[in-house]
Amino acid sequence: GEGSNGGTDKPDHFFVVKDVESGKITNLNIQNWPTHCFYIEGAAGLTVSGLTLDNSAGDDPNSASGDDPAAHNTDGFDIS
Repeated sequence: GEGSNGGTDKPDHFFVVKDVESGKITNLNIQNWPTHCFYIEGAAGLTVSGLTLDNSAGDDPNSASGDDPAAHNTDGFDIS
């Protein structure tokens, strides 16, 4: 529970892509990532397609979050 605000340690970004000059990320199905799903930095010619991202399980509370949703800061993309 608590996403990036506490609880157990989690990776800062689940999937990191840096300094790619060309490439493809295709046909991925990702469920219940712990915090910040994708981080993409310095990518030119990168194609991202066919992704299914489902973090809806984090909408429910758990024993660590009390009555609040368990997930926090579980945004899909951070692109710079």
